[in-house]
Amino acid sequence: MSYPRSDVATDEPIRVGLGDEFAARFGTPDVAVFELSANGDAVLCLRVNTLDASKTAPTLRCADAMIAYCADKNLAPRCLVFAKASGMKAHDDRADLGLIESLVNGGRVTRVLWRDAAAISRSTECALRHHTALQNAGAELHLLDRGRIDAVAYEAAVPPYMAFVDERGTPREA
Repeated sequence: MSYPRSDVATDEPIRVGLGDEFAARFGTPDVAVFELSANGDAVLCLRVNTLDASKTAPTLRCADAMIAYCADKNLAPRCLVFAKASGMKAHDDRADLGLIESLVNGGRVTRVLWRDAAAISRSTECALRHHTALQNAGAELHLLDRGRIDAVAYEAAVPPYMAFVDERGTPREA
């Protein structure tokens, strides 16, 4: 699977041009990429499930907290990925996760910052799959509410309610 131009390590600005394969898989995804610095090594990730102003505004304010976190932890933000996507979508159906993972796999970024585990996904399986993809590529995962996350700590960072639904949102038996 090829994703937008982010799959090549370069100092060129990140331009998201949707290729035919990407568009065939995801349709026209609601994903925007904002370049922050060509020399950065971190991607800041925001997801909303609706563009309703009352819900979107707090998420957008989170970008300032992420930039402050980066300054405090000596991370250099490269870009901000903003997506409108259901938190219950399966990993393979999330264009934003595919784009973020392609940025990492292409060597464009080595650090990924989300607000918290629920911002990645409401599905434990989807969130863990994203974390595993980042880990396998040698990237660091940071959660604004927890800091840098390792494999063991990630299990603890996942909200308890997420353990009760699978990747499709189907309730599991306790």
